[in-house]
Formats: sequence, structure tokens, C-alpha cells
Amino acid sequence: MSAECKNTNPLSREGTTQVRRLIEALLPENVKLHELTVEDWLSFAKDYASLINYYKSSDPELPDGDWDNFFPEKDEISNFLNLSIDGNTEPHLALFIAFLKLLYYPQKSLNEIPKRHLDFYYGEVLKLSPREFSPDTVHLIFELAKNAETELVADQSALEAGKDEEGNKRQYRTAGDFVVNQAKIGSLHSLFTDEDGQLRYALQPNTKDGLEEPLEGDLSWSAFGDALWPLAELEFALSGKIFDLRQGERVLNFNWEFDKDFNYDGPIYASLTTEEGWTDPLVVDVSGPRHNEWKVLISAEEASISPYVEEIHLKRLQTELPAIKFLMEDPSAYKQARDVVVSKVTITATVSGVTDLIIKNELGLQPTDKPFMPYGPRPKKNASLNVECGEFDGKEIASFDLAFNWLNLPPNFSNHYSHYDDAILAQQQEELNNLGYLMPYFMLEGDTPFFNEFQKTPIDLTNTQADTRRETFKFLVSSPYFEGETEFEMFTGLPQVQKNAAKTHLKGGNIRLRLKESFYHDLYSDIYVSVITKNMWSGVDPDQLPNEPYTPLVDSLSLGYSAIATVSLNEDGLAGDMVEFHHLNPFGSSQVSSKTTILADHPGHNLYIGLSDAHPRDVISLLFQVSEGSENPELSTFAPGQEIRWSVLAENDHWQQLGETDIILNTTNNFLRSGIARLSLPGESTDSHYLLGDGMIWLRAQLFKKPEAIARFIGVHSQATTAIFENNNNSLEHLNSGLSPGEIKQLANRKSKIKGVQQPYASFDGKPQESDQDFYRRTSERLRHKDRAVTIWDFEHLTLEAFPQIHKVKCLNHTRFHNNKVQERAPGHVTLVVVPKISDLSAAFGLYPTVSQNTKDEIQAHLAPKQGLHVDMKVVNPIYELVEFDFKVRFYKEYDYNFFRAQLEEELIALLAPWAYDSSAEIKFNNSIYSYDVINFIENLEYVDFLEDFKMYHKPTGESWEMKSRISPSNAMAVLAPKQTHTIVEAQIC
Repeated sequence: MSAECKNTNPLSREGTTQVRRLIEALLPENVKLHELTVEDWLSFAKDYASLINYYKSSDPELPDGDWDNFFPEKDEISNFLNLSIDGNTEPHLALFIAFLKLLYYPQKSLNEIPKRHLDFYYGEVLKLSPREFSPDTVHLIFELAKNAETELVADQSALEAGKDEEGNKRQYRTAGDFVVNQAKIGSLHSLFTDEDGQLRYALQPNTKDGLEEPLEGDLSWSAFGDALWPLAELEFALSGKIFDLRQGERVLNFNWEFDKDFNYDGPIYASLTTEEGWTDPLVVDVSGPRHNEWKVLISAEEASISPYVEEIHLKRLQTELPAIKFLMEDPSAYKQARDVVVSKVTITATVSGVTDLIIKNELGLQPTDKPFMPYGPRPKKNASLNVECGEFDGKEIASFDLAFNWLNLPPNFSNHYSHYDDAILAQQQEELNNLGYLMPYFMLEGDTPFFNEFQKTPIDLTNTQADTRRETFKFLVSSPYFEGETEFEMFTGLPQVQKNAAKTHLKGGNIRLRLKESFYHDLYSDIYVSVITKNMWSGVDPDQLPNEPYTPLVDSLSLGYSAIATVSLNEDGLAGDMVEFHHLNPFGSSQVSSKTTILADHPGHNLYIGLSDAHPRDVISLLFQVSEGSENPELSTFAPGQEIRWSVLAENDHWQQLGETDIILNTTNNFLRSGIARLSLPGESTDSHYLLGDGMIWLRAQLFKKPEAIARFIGVHSQATTAIFENNNNSLEHLNSGLSPGEIKQLANRKSKIKGVQQPYASFDGKPQESDQDFYRRTSERLRHKDRAVTIWDFEHLTLEAFPQIHKVKCLNHTRFHNNKVQERAPGHVTLVVVPKISDLSAAFGLYPTVSQNTKDEIQAHLAPKQGLHVDMKVVNPIYELVEFDFKVRFYKEYDYNFFRAQLEEELIALLAPWAYDSSAEIKFNNSIYSYDVINFIENLEYVDFLEDFKMYHKPTGESWEMKSRISPSNAMAVLAPKQTHTIVEAQIC
């Protein structure tokens, strides 16, 4: 057997349409016992009169002709009857015509015998009767008065719906008890990941651009995703005391522990909180083996980093601490970042040039904006200077340094104090003599015993170049960050003090700088008096006078430090320093409390519904009006687990999924049809959030398929219920097209707590009483299929009867359609191909007509109990196999090429898909296209001169394009349809 041989269904048929269901011979009015008209009677009388002899009264035995001349000729009967209306007819013919017209009444009664007989048989013998009318249903929106909290609208409450065409009052009655509350739709948001892995959002999904531009033309909108919506900013934030960076040049280093490489090479920007808002974006330097080492440089000119304030920074962060947010500019980063898990982050802040300090000495608080004496005008040994930095509060300090800019420093301290040497030695000797008294003090306060200082080599008074005295002036630095005191020279290069902290987890502390030596102000007066006294008679040489001791004077004091914070994100929560991790979204933020990804993952396509004035335990009744049939039928089949998932935003910004007990009613069929979702809000519901707008209870509907899998939305309303028409001897004309919107405005029996009732949309599901013709057709079909789906005929007619919106049904026995593949010899499988009425379709689906998934689901449910137990039946749309034309064409010179090229393309589309332009045109399954027919069609167009290089391409189901001269559908489900654009090129004249 050939490898290309395909098993096809041996039955080649078109299926059944609504029009072809009716068999004219079954209608009783087509079976007439007496069918003669007045013309027929006159023709009969003419013929009969020629057979009757005419006798003269003078000779009754001899015929004198016949009665033929008393009647008009046959070919003149019609004209004769038209002229007889004027009253010019001969008396005998006028009398005869009057008799014939009176004969109509018994003739009519006689012709009604077949109908009466059929009615008797159907009604009395079979006990069947025409179906009564089906009342229509309407969706209503109730509104409470301002001073009311709830109000019960009891079952069967009457509502006024205007008057019918006969002037009678029309009423509807509510279906079931309904409690009206104050909950309203306060806001709608949407968030989804598009096909390119980019995050898009809509602040108002019922707009054109997702933000504010109103809809035009088609007022339906995509609730779960639209390619026109803006891209979301890819942001996350950290907050904590580590970011309290008020001054100087500040460097932040972040070392992330990722579970995998972060393969993103695009720019990352950082911004921090200031009193005026966020800083301008700062470029993040990314390095490290996994792109996990990030560095942010904040210049000294940048404003002070301050705590987060919602009114200023507007990111809905759940914090009052300083914060930094990171922005990934490239939208493609979302695809990577939502998969990279962060388990730990180590943050190091390195700061230099902090001058906003609190400085105290023995004289009190010292100014920092002008020069000051750190140890007073007469610095003594052990005098203290305390430096306090507000930025240290709440931080784990790793190291710090102090830089003193001294004023009026002597060029050489040894020369400056050269007259003090003997006095200093004497003072040191005196201190040595008192060592027994002084020892405990120095052993407690200093790092080095005093006697070691005394044993240093004496100063060489003749050496005026070496400045050994400078080294003797030292700080003894102490702080809670380390044990004991550390010695630093006062007049070295900047910074004079540099110290690593030894203690961890210490949040805050002061730095004390104690003088190890005085500046000898206490010796100056004695030395000066001694010099004057010795030389008072001989005269004092000015060079012999001692210099005034140096009084330390600071022009400016700056602090530098480094702080560290380490946070581990575990399964059980955050461990380590108080650094908070926040995921940002276009509507708010969520604080992360456990191991997480860099950017928040938003699974599925999300519609957020904000309910204002709602409370936990309220029952919320939401009406979703959709444009049924606007979904993509190839995507709209919902397997188990793919249904719309409902959640409510509970405490701590946690989404709590609604269970079966919380969903009281849902008639939307996964948003494939308009309906009401009635939900009970759990007790955990709250209106206090950071993830979304505060002050509202938020519901989330999640779709785990493409947005095109559901119908487009028209409106969402709260406080919705249904009412059903009650017939009070009303005329039923409104059932044909539905009750017009706005007819129902109030309850028949007013309630003071009910402000009003709205009917935003037309009623639905109403059917007038079954006509005799429909009754006879349905009954004859019922007698054949016996309400059982066994044969092909049964499946098709049962479907067409129950679903009048279906135009055509083709039943394929032994055929299976799965994963876009057609298997035409599959015993036990039945495939039902349905085609809608073209007039019911929107223009977007007119070229490739399809039935909505909701209708297919209803057909499936309708036929399931009627078919055999072992039959696997599936309802599908036709497969439209595309045809493309490729040719060169030349138009007559008087015809504009661009305009008539588009005209030619449209005419070719109409040739292949006439149903797109004429709703009565047939959609055929078994048609074939021949290239010579298309060529002939094109050449006969009045504006076409000639064409050349004509080619025809076909795309069979599941295969690639093929060039053919004859194209036929590749399977029994396929319909040939045109590609929307064709390759038409202008031919050149040689």
C-alpha cells in the first residue's frame, strides 16, 4: 500500500442546514383535497359546456350547437376575471363567478381536513402538543439608599417593565431571595505576561490603552490581557536602617545568593527615598560570577536618604524605613528574574564625609558648621571629646574613621615646644614619683603603662628639624564597638582615626577620643615667668620666650564608616538584620517574608476586582456581561484544572483561594457567556492592603490560558440578580428580540431602602409559542429519532432543533478530532461539525465562521444523555484550510492600480468565501477549486487586461503550503477559505 494512502470517511456529504430540515410534503397545507381555483372552475366549465348540447325551443329533438359560447376562451379567463370587477360582466357569468367565490368556503373547510386529521393524530393519539412560550430572563442591578446597609428582595418580587404593544402592564419576578448590600465595583485592574515573556498591566482594562483612552467602535474589551496595554516597570525594593545615608559619598554593595545565573545583561537602575521623592536613577554596576554583585554609588551632592513616606514616594511600601528600589529597564528581564530565587543578600554601606555629627566636650555641645576647640581653650590630659553619629542608629558598624582638619598647626611641634622640654621632663619626673598613685588610673584607662613613656630617649634640643614632639600628641579612642582603648596620633594624614569594629549586632554607639597628653598650657605661665625673672636685669631676648602652647582648633570634622546587613530568606521567613524585601507591581507592593524570586511571579492572567463598601461575610453578586462568540474557538476548551480560579486578598496581602462553599452561583461558564457569579467573602477578607488599593476588598479571577480563550467583556456590575417574565395575558412580541434595556426601573411594590433598579442589557432565552410548522417539523423528527442519537441523521436534527442559532451540522461517524489531527476511521468516535448563522457573527469572525465554546459545551451536554454509552462524541468547528493566490496582473491603463489591486483581492476573497458578504451563501465542505476557473474569473473582470504566472497554494490541516492546480479539502471537516492577503504583483509589458 502507498505510504501516502489516507483512510478517509467513505461518506461524502454536506450535512444538514436549518432550511433543509423542513420537508414540504409533511406540511398539511401542502396536501389539499380540493385545489381548484375560480380560473380552474371556469376552464372546467368551458370544457364541460362544449359537451352539453343546446336545443332550440322550436325543435327540442335536434341539437343546435353547445354551451361553449356562454364562457370566455381559456386564454382569456385571467383577463376576464380582472375585468369582471368593473361590473361589466354578463349576468349569467356574474352569477356563476359569485357562486364560485362562495364555493371557496366549503372548499377551505374541505382542505383543512388533512390538518385536522394530523392535529387529531398528534394531539389525541400521540398526546403531543405545541410547546408553550418560554419566558425570557433579564439581569437586574439593584442600588440601596444611602442610609441602608442591607435589604432583602424576596423571591418572586414583582418588577414593572412598562407596557406591551396592547397597552397591558408587563411584569417580571425575581428568581430566588436576594440580599442587596452596599458593595460596589470600586476599581478594576489587570496583569498578565504576554507571549514574549513581558509583564503588562491595565489600571483600567475597560479602556483602549489600559489607562484612560476611551473605547471606540467595538465597546468590548479584553479583561485578562491586551497587547496594547503598557509594560509594567520591573521593580523590587529593600528597606532598612542600613539605607539611612544622610551625607557624604555613599557606596552600597549588594551580594546576592542566587540559585542560578541571572542571565540579564540589560541596565539596572537604583533610586532611594529622599524628602523630595525618589532620587534620579543611579546606574547599578553588576558583576560577579552569577551577575550577583551589585554596586550603587551615591555622590556627595545627592540629597539625604530619608525614611519612606507614602504621600511622597507613592509605591505603597509597607515600611517607614529608608528604602532603595531597583528597576530593570529591559522588559525581557522579567522572564529571567521571576525564575531566579534569592536565598540571601549581604549589604555593605561605605560612607565618607559625614559632617552632620553631634560633638560634645567638657564645655558642652560644639558647633559643626564653624571652627571649634575640641578640648576647650586649655586642653588637659585625659580631656574627652564625644562624637555621635545619628546614622549609626540601627546599623551594624563594621568600621569607622575620623578626619580632623586642624587650623593653625605649628609647622614643627618640636621647635614650637623647644622651651618646654625641661619643664616637660620635670613634670614627667614628678608624675613618676607619684606613680604609685597614678598607676591604677593609667592601667585602667590606657593601653600602655605610663612608665614606658618615661623611658623613651630624651629629646635632642639641638635638633630643630626632627618633629618628634608631634608624635606625642595622641587620641585614646574608645567605643562600644570594640573593647578597651586604641591609640591614634592626632596630627597625621587624613583620616587620623581608623578602626574596625569587633562587636557584631550592635546597633548604635558613640565614639570617645581622650587626650593622652595635654598641650602644656599649665606649664606656659611658669616657663614664661621663669625666663623673665632670670633675664630681667640683662634684658630678655625674644627668642628666649616660650611660644604659647598650641590649642587644638578644628576647622571641620568628618566621619567615614562602613556598615553591614545580612538577610537570609528561608522557607520559614527572614532571618538576620532588619532589612525588608518588597516586590513591586503597578498597583502596589508586597513584603516578602520567605525565600523568593528577584521579581514577583504573577502566574496566569489576572483580573482584579476592587469592592468598595464591602465587608467580610458579605455575599457579592457580580454580573459579567460578555460578547459571546468573541473568544478564539481553538483556545476556549477548558480541561479540568484550567477553569477560572477565584481568590480573595486576605490579611498580610495573602491570596486565599475561594472554595466550592464560597462560590454560591456561577453561570458564566468560564466567561464564555454572560452570567452572574455569586461569591461569599470569607471572614479573612480585609480592606487593608499594600498589594492593591487600600480601602477595598479585592477579588482575583485567574485565567491559565491565553486571554483570547474567553469572550471579551462588555461590563462588570455588582448587586446583580435575575428576573423572569410573568405572562398576565400579555402580547409576547418582545420574546423575539428580547426586552429592550432600561425598561425595568423599579419594584412594583416600592421599598424605601431600595433606591432604584437598573436593566443595563436586553433580556435573553425567551421563545415565543411554537408555530404549527415548527410543531409538525419537530414532531416528525421526534417520531424518527425518538429522542435518541443513534444515526447521523439523529445527531444533526437533534442539534438543529435545540440550537436554532446553528446554521449547519455535519456529523462524521467513526471520526476522531484530537490535537488538530483528523482520524476518519476511528470506531466509537463521533465528531459533530457545527457552523453558526452568519448573521449572528461579528465582522471579525465573518471570514472563518465559528461557534462559541459555550454553545459547543451546551450542545455536548444536550446530546450526552441521548447518545450511546460507548460513544465518544465531540463538538467542533470546521477546519478552515487556507488558499493563497500568487500571480502577476495588468490592468487597463484607465484603472488606478493601487485601488483596483485591493478591489481584485477583495473579489478573490468573496469568490472563495461568499458567506462573508452574503449571509444566505452556503458554506460547503466538499467543494474544489480549479486554477482555470479562477483564471477565467479574473480575466473576465472589466478592469483586468491580462495575467501571468498564476499559481495556487493550499495549506492542508497540519501541513505546510503546497502548490496545486486543483485544491480540495484534505478531510471531511475542512472548508476551503481564502487567506486574508494574496501575492498580487503588477505585470510588466515587454
